[in-house]
Amino acid sequence: MNKYETDIKPAAATLFAAHFNTMKIMRLSGYKG
Repeated sequence: MNKYETDIKPAAATLFAAHFNTMKIMRLSGYKG
């Protein structure tokens, strides 16, 4: 496993979690989409 793969996977997981949290917050505040 090279350094790029080691660095990109946690970053992708963090971005996914941030996106999921944003969608959850929007849904809780009544955003339809």
